[in-house]
Amino acid sequence: MLLRISLFLCAIVTALAQDTATLTGTVTDSSSAVVVGAQITATKVDTNFDSATSSNSEGFYRTTATAGGQGLMNITLSFRF
Repeated sequence: MLLRISLFLCAIVTALAQDTATLTGTVTDSSSAVVVGAQITATKVDTNFDSATSSNSEGFYRTTATAGGQGLMNITLSFRF
């Protein structure tokens, strides 16, 4: 069984004088159902700094990341059949 996870990024909030950004969103699957317990990791490419969180019972997540430059977001879900 293939599980596809889509990410809806609700907001990326940054302020000009700050070094951090707040990343928020909702993790859903291909049928638009929320995904509970997904692990979300935001990584700043040039410093390799990671910020991690997990989605709650409504699929929502919030994490802080270093602002500016390139970043990667990785979302994973582990489950058993």
